[in-house]
Amino acid sequence: MTVTTVPKVTGVSTPLTGTATQMTVAGAANDGVTDDSSAFAATLATIGATSANLQISAPMLLNANTTIPANVQLTFIGGGLIKPGTNKTITINGAITAGAWKIFDTSNSGALINGNLRNDRVYAEWFGAVADGATDSTTAISSALALAHAASDISVQLLAGTYIVTSTLVATGLSFTRPNLMGVSKKQTILSFSGIAASSVCVKIRGGSGQSTGDSISDLTLVGNSTSILLEFNGSCGATARRVIFGTSAVGTRWHNETAGSFTEFCTLEGCETTNGCVLPYEFKVTSGNNSFHGSGPGGGAENTVVSAATATAVLQADGTGCFIYNAPCHLQVFCTAANVTIFQNNNSVAPVPISFSGVLSIETSAARTITLGGAAQVLFAGPVKLLGASNLAGDNVTAGTLMRVETISGHADGTISYTGGKRGTKYALTVPSASMAGINISGSMNNVARMVSVSVFATNYLSQQLIVTSPVDGSSSGTGASICGQQANFNAPGGTLGYQAIIAYTGSANGSFNITVPTVAKTATASFTGGETQATLTLSWQSPTGTYNWQFSNGDVRAVSCTQGSTGPHTWTGGLSGAATTSITCQTWPVSSGTFTAYTMETQISNGAQASGHMQF
Repeated sequence: MTVTTVPKVTGVSTPLTGTATQMTVAGAANDGVTDDSSAFAATLATIGATSANLQISAPMLLNANTTIPANVQLTFIGGGLIKPGTNKTITINGAITAGAWKIFDTSNSGALINGNLRNDRVYAEWFGAVADGATDSTTAISSALALAHAASDISVQLLAGTYIVTSTLVATGLSFTRPNLMGVSKKQTILSFSGIAASSVCVKIRGGSGQSTGDSISDLTLVGNSTSILLEFNGSCGATARRVIFGTSAVGTRWHNETAGSFTEFCTLEGCETTNGCVLPYEFKVTSGNNSFHGSGPGGGAENTVVSAATATAVLQADGTGCFIYNAPCHLQVFCTAANVTIFQNNNSVAPVPISFSGVLSIETSAARTITLGGAAQVLFAGPVKLLGASNLAGDNVTAGTLMRVETISGHADGTISYTGGKRGTKYALTVPSASMAGINISGSMNNVARMVSVSVFATNYLSQQLIVTSPVDGSSSGTGASICGQQANFNAPGGTLGYQAIIAYTGSANGSFNITVPTVAKTATASFTGGETQATLTLSWQSPTGTYNWQFSNGDVRAVSCTQGSTGPHTWTGGLSGAATTSITCQTWPVSSGTFTAYTMETQISNGAQASGHMQF
């Protein structure tokens, strides 16, 4: 028996310090077939409470439940390996010294390695994982996660290369411990789930509702198939993904309250990248759990980036069953490649409907796109929204939907909020349906809001600009509508021979909304007709959308004709005509290549003094 000082093995373990007795297992067969549990137990009894370094240099079958105490360090050299028997558990409470090679064989049914391991990390290779792009490493990585979970607050270390995984990896925080899965770097370590079953979750961080678990996944790439959900925070709290690339998938990251009573809070992404292989980068979903997603979102640290898929319709989506997303961090840069993309799609159909985020949002595109910041139900965003590559995002290509940027937010004891400095920009494309334009309704985000709105309405040969100030009709919390305090107008040749009229009315309505009635225009064309007293044929070039319109000819006769946009007649209708059989008319045409007016509004909500119910809870 020799006494030696055990050196620290950097990056592998936290070994015993000071002096330790170096030993081997006397009397062991070391063939991996013969049961060596008796010899192993006798060696541990000899060691007793003495600090010892026990060398494992060959395969050892332990067909009995065995506990290695904290004073014993296991050092694996050569072909050293421990194989638990069927339904047998090896509990390791000391440290392990070993590199990234196989030291455990858990192929027997029910075999388990656990314990309060005194290491700073566990290698998946200890259980037989191979990052060669071919070997199925599912069981090995799962076993490593189980050991890390049992040990608490240590990591599962993956090497550079590609690991093949065929079923869900579950990091469970049910006992509030911290299993962490980390690679070498986000581009060097790849977990490939391309063969996983349809619509499966690839990595699930589960459990711990109500207490921060500290679970994390970091420095690797996740790749699935077209139906995969790559990462799911499932009823968990305080978990994080850092420096992760999300590749091919249906959903990149999902926050999911799946089981009764569960909620997912303070689960964030930091410095992650979602590629255009992912159709929906971020999703919030409730199945049977609570509606709370407090503090969960793509933020909390370094900026996250998203390249939208060509088929993408949204970047972040709340599903339709009541996702209460509030105080959620969002540090996000989005590069849009799809033709029409909504940044925040709020599909909530049950209260609480609004969702709220704070952070910095940058949007960039290399071509003309239609980008909607907030879609469907209400979205609150506190922080700057930066539009990069402005030449491709100006004018018609940017809309704001119901997104509001809020400068200050005040929470109140009754669970409501009031805010100041909310800003919202909206683009409306208004098609002419008949003889008059559709109206614009700018809905109130809450009652009793003082607001200032600039409105620009234009089409070919037409421009109208307004600055409107509104204030609540009364001081009650319910609100009875809005009155127009003042407006300024700057018209560019409305009316006249073009037939356009100015914006003619602003009317306040309930809950702080107000309506803008936009221009009407005479439906005119250049045409001629031929026919007799009982029937005529009108031949014309028509630039306006489909509809039925009245036409007055030079002889004073009025008739209705149904036309198709851009069509050339003849269009025929019956009815007597007075005057000559052939009569010509000349009128102004609708603006060339224009079937719509376009209206832009930019709104500043100056104040909200009331604490009306049903608002965002902070």
